Amino acid sequence: MNAEALSTFIADYFRYRAEYEGMSVMPHRFKISISACERACAIPVAQDVGIVARGDGTFDVYIGGGIGEHAFSAKLAFTGVRAEDLLPIIVGAIEVFKREGEKRGFKWVVAKYGVEKVKGLIMEFANGIKSTLPKPSDLSPKFVDAKIIRLHFPTGWVGGEDLERVINLADGYGFGYVIIFNNQTIYIPIREVGKELEGYEIREPGPFHPEGPTTVACLGNELCPPGLIDTSGIGTKIHVHLRREYGPIRVGISGCTHDCGMSWVSDIGFEPFGSKTRVLITVGGGPTRLGQIVGTIDPGDMEAATEAILELYAKSGVKNMAEFVAKYGVDGIREELARRVPSFMKPGQNIKIVFGPD
Repeated sequence: MNAEALSTFIADYFRYRAEYEGMSVMPHRFKISISACERACAIPVAQDVGIVARGDGTFDVYIGGGIGEHAFSAKLAFTGVRAEDLLPIIVGAIEVFKREGEKRGFKWVVAKYGVEKVKGLIMEFANGIKSTLPKPSDLSPKFVDAKIIRLHFPTGWVGGEDLERVINLADGYGFGYVIIFNNQTIYIPIREVGKELEGYEIREPGPFHPEGPTTVACLGNELCPPGLIDTSGIGTKIHVHLRREYGPIRVGISGCTHDCGMSWVSDIGFEPFGSKTRVLITVGGGPTRLGQIVGTIDPGDMEAATEAILELYAKSGVKNMAEFVAKYGVDGIREELARRVPSFMKPGQNIKIVFGPD
């Protein structure tokens, strides 16, 4: 389905409505994501409401997710939802949230009452207002007849020469625009393939995720005041360990507990923890599941920890990180890190207190 059309439809409904815009009327920000297929690239597990298109023309709806200092896994609340029922569910969720006045976020409302009760409260609102809400128009996919140049920029840093190259490719061979994906990759739709493009990675359109090793980082302590670590510098060192034979391994590096590097939903995630700037390690995360907590290390040992996990992963012979975690178990990964990384510590009661209940 056309995720852009659906997201624009939803956004247009709330825009300029005084009852929804601004912290004076909303207890906290409210995040909604749209995934156009069941790969769920828009990370529904980490959203207040995450919408995922199914192959049969209906949708799954997740509620109550959120990462950062208190990580909550969104719950699959509704399945087989028709397009015209999505906006009533979203409005219902926001109205429940506003009524509760929970300033820490909607995820705390779901954690307080449980998903089943919140579903009931949402549907009470949704059923009462459905007839008054607009319905989305055509959401059928719209594909551009093009091939795609893929340019991956590990940790998100793009130099001036790179920017000029991207512009020239988009204007000279493409349609004058690029697409920036959340794996810190730029895709350039092009009309034709010539000798001048030899050496570039050119592919047919989609599916775009997962593919290749990826290192994602937030701005870190160089540009963002809350940042506690040099995310791009560390990410550059880590990325050299991600070889193609490992498959689509994704490493997420966040500079603080806001988790802008999406470490909780990465195969291997790093996020600062505690006042003494230890770094929390999570493994096995993805669009519909949060990673599992392994333990903490000193920031200087992030590269060594990555190397240890990847070498163990390579020996496992499995196809993805989720299977690897299931095979070895978190305790097995902890044993390897304790053997190879001097600063490694298993999670203690302090981690349970700081992070969310699930």
